[in-house]
Amino acid sequence: RQVVWTLDSKAFEYSENTDKGAKIWRQKLIAETNPETILTVNDAKFTHFVWTSDEKTLIFPKGNQTMDAIQLTDFR
Repeated sequence: RQVVWTLDSKAFEYSENTDKGAKIWRQKLIAETNPETILTVNDAKFTHFVWTSDEKTLIFPKGNQTMDAIQLTDFR
């Protein structure tokens, strides 16, 4: 899971992938605050994200992540 600090360092953000899509959460560093959802995208998975330097635009790849695995046997 990727963690990104806000420019003012008063919060951090992280992504969550679910069966329905992806969310980006913001956790403020103020005592006893709950994280808030700042973005929800249905039918997508986030591998990473970044804010532009003015913090007005969020950039992220949208799509489904696929992974392959192979098993090697009798490897020398």
